[in-house]
Amino acid sequence: MNAVPRVLLVNPNSSPATTARLRALAEAAHPELRFTAIADAEAPRILTGPEALDAAAARMARLDLDQPEFDDVAAVIVCAFGDPGADALRERMRVPVVGIGAASVRAASGLGPWAIATTTPALAQRLSQLAQDHGGAGFLGSVFTTSAAEHLAGDEARTVLELRAAVAEAAARGAVAVVIGGGPLADAAAALHAESADVAIVQPLLAALDEVAAALLAAPAH
Repeated sequence: MNAVPRVLLVNPNSSPATTARLRALAEAAHPELRFTAIADAEAPRILTGPEALDAAAARMARLDLDQPEFDDVAAVIVCAFGDPGADALRERMRVPVVGIGAASVRAASGLGPWAIATTTPALAQRLSQLAQDHGGAGFLGSVFTTSAAEHLAGDEARTVLELRAAVAEAAARGAVAVVIGGGPLADAAAALHAESADVAIVQPLLAALDEVAAALLAAPAH
């Protein structure tokens, strides 16, 4: 048996590009782990509203755990910010299941007043609930880009530009940390993290990876 733990990244949208980038970012961040990534072929390319999030959660709850990607997996990360289906998967599996949304809330709430910057205003209520559910002390609310997610998709430069403005607005409200909320926004989050000096940029994927790595690498060898 390979001694290196394998983590399965589950992308609840159908974008092959997003799925590939999530795996590449994970491999760069934690080379001590192995990664496999799968996507939901029945989902839209991005999840922008409550209905899409609920539909994704329902599909995640029915996910076929007999497919080979789940063999000998040490942990699962649900890579959409609303964590669709994470609770259902956790009930069905005997390994850690972490949602990037919950992990980022836990990371941000330990830093001081914080906010979410993202591209999905239709999910405002869900984001507030996410913060409340996972102990998001100091949550100041969400700041949204001027353009909707559908119009920013595929335009990385514009996405970073608009998220940068949202981060600045969050900082003006008193945030010392800002979560970049969205699995497909992982590259933008990395870019903003690299350039930000005054505000801590919390990257949801990395927050989840750090939690999983800490759990797996602290576990006794068998």
